[in-house]
Amino acid sequence: MMILPKNKIRVFTWHIHGSYLYYLSQGPFEIYIPVNEARSEGYYGRGNTFPFGDNVHEVPVSELKDLQFDVLLFQSFKNYQKDQFEVLTAKQRSAPQIYLEHNTPHGTAATTRHYVNDPDILLVHVTHFNRLMWDNGQTPAIVIPHGVTDSKVPYSGTYAKGFVAINHLPHRGRVLGWDIFRKVNRTIPSIWQAWEMKAMVSGKCYTRSCRK
Repeated sequence: MMILPKNKIRVFTWHIHGSYLYYLSQGPFEIYIPVNEARSEGYYGRGNTFPFGDNVHEVPVSELKDLQFDVLLFQSFKNYQKDQFEVLTAKQRSAPQIYLEHNTPHGTAATTRHYVNDPDILLVHVTHFNRLMWDNGQTPAIVIPHGVTDSKVPYSGTYAKGFVAINHLPHRGRVLGWDIFRKVNRTIPSIWQAWEMKAMVSGKCYTRSCRK
């Protein structure tokens, strides 16, 4: 049986966004993520992309019932609507719950009701824009912006360039600001993106910098 630490907040969540999970794990938490034999979405464990520390624990679905958690963190509608009832006991589901909304509404802006409509759950948005666009109903909603750890590398302003880190921006389109990016890129000398190197390797090019 796994022995849970007593001095840190014990968070149960699914592995949905690796970068978010990694930076969340930099806090004073013990994080537990489920795994199944199929390693299906949300159940594939730590993976090999991020250098997770010892405070991120993989737990086989069959062993979850033996554990206690201080808070449940949902990051997708499937987690909230289906998964929790399949893998957690009623007692575990009685723990405080947080729904973390990563995205903007997919429907009409400002009139799309969020699918969580429960005054006993805390709805967390990652931007003030997202909170404004969603109709949060009776669910209490707050904003906790994305953050990264301090790299200790000072900004000097040496390069007259910009940098954008948005996964698959050309493919995700206007929802993520692809139109804004292209407009800004016409006025800033050069913008490098986290996905640009992949674009160069694949033969695709979206900015002046990779056309050189």
